[in-house]
Amino acid sequence: MKLFDSFWRSLELNKRERSGMIVLAFILLAIITAQSIRRQWVYEEESDPRLAMVLIPEPPVDLTILKEESFFPFNPNELADSGWLALGLSEHELQGLRNYMRSGVTFHSREDLDRVYSIPDLWLERHADDLRFHPLEAPPIIFHVPDLASAETSTTLGPKPLLELNSADSIDLQELTGVGAYSARKVLRFRDALGGFASAKQLAEVWGLHPEVRTKLIAQVTIDSTLVRRIAIDTAGKRTIAAHPYISWKAAKALVNYREHHGLFNRLEDIRGCLLVSDSLYRKIEPYLYLHDRRTHPSNGENRP
Repeated sequence: MKLFDSFWRSLELNKRERSGMIVLAFILLAIITAQSIRRQWVYEEESDPRLAMVLIPEPPVDLTILKEESFFPFNPNELADSGWLALGLSEHELQGLRNYMRSGVTFHSREDLDRVYSIPDLWLERHADDLRFHPLEAPPIIFHVPDLASAETSTTLGPKPLLELNSADSIDLQELTGVGAYSARKVLRFRDALGGFASAKQLAEVWGLHPEVRTKLIAQVTIDSTLVRRIAIDTAGKRTIAAHPYISWKAAKALVNYREHHGLFNRLEDIRGCLLVSDSLYRKIEPYLYLHDRRTHPSNGENRP
């Protein structure tokens, strides 16, 4: 006790200061003790796997991952949605496939399926041996033998009539073989911008139209060029001329300037005098132009009705 008192006297502290130091020492001791207990508790949690299993729950199991994938021969052109899902495609992947097929495409090989970005490459590898590109169960062929004794019972089915493309609407186009709503919209949008098709070859200029759909479409349509909407090149303004997809704004300005400096065109071929009208451009725009003052058809020179 005397030693303790001598220690305080050596520090030259009064009674109030000594009491404060004693309280501070107790506080530090309490903090050190609490830290030691906490470290021990954390160590026990990390070292005891049974305690970790109780305190840290496992994440829920996604049952869709455990879904069993089926394998069976299938024709991708005829398979229903339920079949694709059974083969392991997700709803999102199936939707992308259906969007691609709405353009009217037909799958003939595995390479055609490779173009569908929503189908994973790994899925194609797993199901490559199951792909069939012909009808799995061909319907029976039934031959009808007419009664030769009666000419009235014999009928002859002629070829399907061609569809006139410049007067067709979306419903008409979708009734053609291989043409879906997407392809019909593309064709009609381009036709309206042109003012009508002058030739079936112009279908090759429809952006986004699949080559296979284009080939099928050309074989089923006909073109009435008299329905083409034409521009009176000798009276039309720059904006009217430049509105045509084949004629740029620069070429439209050049045509109007040429007309103003040289007078009205006597013949449609006179527009070739404009430097920006090349031979190839003239051949493209000639079906869409006429001379208003002379009311002549651009191709044959006859009086228009």
